Amino acid sequence: CPQLQFSRRVPVCAHVRRSQNVGSMALTWRKLAWRLARTLHAMPMPRVLSHVALLLVQVAALVWITRFTPLAAGFPLDDAWIHQLVARNFATTGVLGALPDRPLSGATSLLYPCLLALNFRFFELPPSLFTSLLNGGLYVLAGHLFLLGLLRDGQNHLDATLAATLGAISGNWVWFAVSGMEVSLLVTLLLLSALQWAAPSASTRSATFAGAWLALAFGVRPEAAALLLALLCSARLCRRSLRQLVCAAAPLLLAVLSYAVLTAGGGPSTTRGRRWMWLEGLQGVSAEARVLNFATCWADRLAHYVLGLQELELFWLVAGFAVVGVVLTLDERRRTLCVLCCLQLCHFLTFAILMPTEGHGGRYQPLGTLLFIPLAWLGAVGISRLLLARYARAHRRVW
Repeated sequence: CPQLQFSRRVPVCAHVRRSQNVGSMALTWRKLAWRLARTLHAMPMPRVLSHVALLLVQVAALVWITRFTPLAAGFPLDDAWIHQLVARNFATTGVLGALPDRPLSGATSLLYPCLLALNFRFFELPPSLFTSLLNGGLYVLAGHLFLLGLLRDGQNHLDATLAATLGAISGNWVWFAVSGMEVSLLVTLLLLSALQWAAPSASTRSATFAGAWLALAFGVRPEAAALLLALLCSARLCRRSLRQLVCAAAPLLLAVLSYAVLTAGGGPSTTRGRRWMWLEGLQGVSAEARVLNFATCWADRLAHYVLGLQELELFWLVAGFAVVGVVLTLDERRRTLCVLCCLQLCHFLTFAILMPTEGHGGRYQPLGTLLFIPLAWLGAVGISRLLLARYARAHRRVW
C-alpha cells in the first residue's frame, strides 16, 4: 500500500534528519572548542594566567554576593520586574511593552527585555535564576574585556591583572550581576565599543563596529546616544579621521531615527515620571547646586558602597590616587582606558543636565563603579614608581 509505505518512511527520515542535526551541532561545538584551544595555545602564558586569575576572583565574588542576595528570593529592585513583565509580553504576544495592547509602554530598554524574553519563550526557568545567569555571564565577560583593554594599552601583566581584579570585586559592580537590571549588558557593550574605537589598527571597519556596539548600547539605554561625544573627544588620541567618525556615528544615528519613529519622537515613556520623582525635592535649587549635590552623592556612594568606608577622609586619599591614575593614563596615552574615562565623563554630564541622580547602586552611570578602584591602583603604582626612581637617582649621585 503506498500510504502505508509513506507512513513508515516518515519516522525514518525524521530520525535521520535529527541525527544529522545532532551530528552537525556536535561538529560545530568541536570546531569551536578546537579554535578556543588554538587561541589559548597561541596566547602568551602570562596573559593566560592573568585571565585565569581574574576568572577565579570573579567566580568567588559571585558566590559571595549570592549569600546576601539569594537567587530564589527574586530581585533586590522592583524595577527588575518591569523588565520581566515587558519580556513576558514580548514572548507571548509579540508586543514589546508592559501593556499587551500598547507597544513600548513602560519599557525603558528595548534590547534587554528581548534577551529576557528568550527565557519565557524557550527555557522557562525561574526569572531570577535566568536573569542572574545572564548578568553573571556578562559580568565575567566585561571583566575580561576590561583586562584585555589594559593589556593592549601596554600595562604589564601584574598591574593589569590587579587593576582588573580590584575592579571585579567593587561592591556595587558585583551587585549589578544579581540586581536583575540591564547594567552589566550596558557596560559590556560600552567596553566593546571602547575596544574597537581604540583598536591599534585604527581602521574604518573597527570604527564602524565601535558605532554598532554603541548603537546596541542605545537599545539598552536611550541616553547612550549622548556618548557619541566621547568618541568625538577621543578621536585624535585614537588617530581617527573624520570619515571614520562618520562611520562610527552612522549606526547610532540609524538606531536613534528608528527609535524616534517607533516612539513618535516621544522618547522613553517613563522619563517624565522619573524626572518628576528626582527633581521634586530640588525645586528652587540652582543648576550649579544640583550638579554639586550630584557629585557629592557620587562621592558618598564610592566611599560607602564601592570602598566600604565609613569615614570620608580615607576616601579623598583614594580619590586623589584615582585622579593621578587618570592623569597618568592621559600622559602615557593608554587609549582604551582614556576612551572609557571619556564615556564615564559624558555619561555623568548627561545625567547632570537631564536628571542629576546616580540611581540605585550607581546604575545610571555604572562605568564609575568599575573604573574607580583600578584607576586609584594605577595612580598609586605610578606615584610609588616615580618616588623610587627619584630615590634611585639621588642614591647614585651620593655614591
